Amino acid sequence: TGDIVHNLSDAMMYTTDPQMFREGYELERFTSIRDAVKSPVYGGDCYSYACVASGYADLVVEADLGVYDYAAIVPVIQGAGGYISNWEGGDLHLDKHDTECHGRVVAAANHELWTSAIDLLSSDTDG
Repeated sequence: TGDIVHNLSDAMMYTTDPQMFREGYELERFTSIRDAVKSPVYGGDCYSYACVASGYADLVVEADLGVYDYAAIVPVIQGAGGYISNWEGGDLHLDKHDTECHGRVVAAANHELWTSAIDLLSSDTDG
């Protein structure tokens, strides 16, 4: 985006496909963040994460990912100063994919966006 964005209302949010969010919990959470951002952008796959790391995108929110979809991206996002976690804000670990991550990943260019995204995506229920 070029400018540093700190508020969801100014953010461009990327996701591969809105169909990746299952009916119920995931779709409700995705809809809440989609409605909070300036604009959703669909279709970038891993390129979206590269854009966050390089400063050309603000936020990526996805679900239904395998470990192979995000494992190599974690150090890239973090090394660039961004934040990446599961929807609850927890670290992405290989041994916690099935118990904590459930394939739900959020990456953000800065702490403010990440915190705001986690506030909308996290829940007391596991879905």
